Amino acid sequence: MFFLWDDLVSAVTLAGAAERVLSDLQTQDGIVGVDAYSIRSIVNLYIKDHSRKEAAERFRKDYDFFRHADRNAAESYELKESSVAWLIFVSLLAFEFLGQKKTMEMRAFSWWFMATNPHWLKADAPDRALIMKLKEQISERSKREYFLGFIVASTGRIPRDLEFVLGENTAPYSEIIVQQTRF
Repeated sequence: MFFLWDDLVSAVTLAGAAERVLSDLQTQDGIVGVDAYSIRSIVNLYIKDHSRKEAAERFRKDYDFFRHADRNAAESYELKESSVAWLIFVSLLAFEFLGQKKTMEMRAFSWWFMATNPHWLKADAPDRALIMKLKEQISERSKREYFLGFIVASTGRIPRDLEFVLGENTAPYSEIIVQQTRF
C-alpha cells in the first residue's frame, strides 16, 4: 500500500495496529534494543515520567486519528509520509526483535527508509556505503518504481523489461538488492 498505491491512510492504520500488537508481546517496561523495541520502550527510556502519556499519544497520533475517525469526523487532518514511514520502521524493528524474519517486502522498506533518511545514520553505521549508494540510485525514482525493482531484483535477476525503471546499467541494483545484509 505504501509503495504501490501511496495509500498512507491504510499504511498508517495497519502499521499502527501492528506496532500495538508487537509492543504488547514485549516486556512492558523494556529498554530499547535490550529487551524491547516499541514506542512504549522508546517512551520509557527517553521521556520523563510526567510526560510519558503525552509523548506516547504524540507518537501514535496518526494511527489513533484514523482508528477513531468517527470521533473527529468533521476535523481535517494532514497525514505526512514521513510519520507513516517512521511508524512502519518502528513496527519492523519490533517484528524482527521478536525473532521474526523480515519478508522481502519488509526488506525493501527497510532499505528505502534508510536510503531516504541517511542523515540519521552514524558515520560508522553498518552498510552505510551501500545505503548511500542506494540513495543515489533511487533519488530520481518513485517509491513504486523502487519497490517493483527491488522485488524483481531480489530473485537474483533483473529482466530487460525493467530497464525503464532502473536504467540500462542494472548491475549496481542487483549488487545492492540481492546481497544479504542486516536489512
